[in-house]
Amino acid sequence: MPTCKNCLRRNQECSLIAITPFASKSKSRSGSGSRVAVSITSYKPTTTPFNFATPSTKFFDTLDLELFHQYASGTSIASLSRCPEIWSQVIPRLALTTPFVMHALLGVAAIHRATVDPLQKAHFLARASKHESLSLSYFRQLPPKLDDENCHAVYGFSGLVLPYAMASLDLNEIQSTLPTKDSRLPNWIDLLRSTHNILYTNWDWLTNGPFAPLLLDTKEQVNFSNNPDDDHITALNSLFTSHEPAEQNILDVCKVALDALRRTAALPYCVSFNIRAASLVWPGIVSPEYIQLVRERRPEALILLAHYSVLLYAGRDCWCFEKLGPHLLRAVFQCLAPEWRSWIQWPLEKLDMKEEL
Repeated sequence: MPTCKNCLRRNQECSLIAITPFASKSKSRSGSGSRVAVSITSYKPTTTPFNFATPSTKFFDTLDLELFHQYASGTSIASLSRCPEIWSQVIPRLALTTPFVMHALLGVAAIHRATVDPLQKAHFLARASKHESLSLSYFRQLPPKLDDENCHAVYGFSGLVLPYAMASLDLNEIQSTLPTKDSRLPNWIDLLRSTHNILYTNWDWLTNGPFAPLLLDTKEQVNFSNNPDDDHITALNSLFTSHEPAEQNILDVCKVALDALRRTAALPYCVSFNIRAASLVWPGIVSPEYIQLVRERRPEALILLAHYSVLLYAGRDCWCFEKLGPHLLRAVFQCLAPEWRSWIQWPLEKLDMKEEL
């Protein structure tokens, strides 16, 4: 089974169970390797093409062919990216050569169908669960190290797991939106952070493959003042100040995460990011120390997370984002003692939840 070096070092179970950064010989995001833009159509996978006559195809039927077509034409997760053709062209091509990507793709298509077709919801949820299980089963058969051939499929796979997890949140379990200290199942934030880790630890390979158009850096500067809501975010600076040195060290972690949220929230107003793509950036760039504060239910960290829910809510026209923002804000509200709730009045107003809570 693929193994995450960080989890081995910390003696922890991988946040994605198996979907984590592999040991890799590629230079990381901070490496100095050269970058070559590769067009989507020119990339040719070197793995054996998917053969529908192989034993693995016993898991496919005409409904799965319908789901594959639906993914390509109507699942609409292409709106998660500033480069939609990655989802509509690259991922389907990878699926045709890689069983674990194929099953992950069909799982996403099935859970989307369950969302838009309530009369057959149970049927499509069962199909989604089947493909999720099969995708993980195939994924765990990979060799323990990433290389310049399989890293592209693994990165694409991790990108499919995320919308599945976001759409699968149990609305009856509000706290499932937040990462916890004791849960053995990965939270959607854990999954998103692992996708970022796969990217950064294999940067050179990925930027020289089919995902290059998505990953190429933009030179445009981010201007916070372009975001009309920036004042509401910066108002939290006064929350992150203490006269106690030990306490200030903790609050400084939140300050760094606050600066990252300002930058992320300004992206749609400055560079070629749509609001949904931008909202997937912040959880992946905040520090592990900040995530730990969230796990410990530190009020200041939760208040910042509540402000992040506004960014998620702005992307609610995409089916897998639809209820994530309100679900997250409701979870934070439940965790905060009454004396802290005045700090989240703006998110409550933006999400039209003041009367509800």
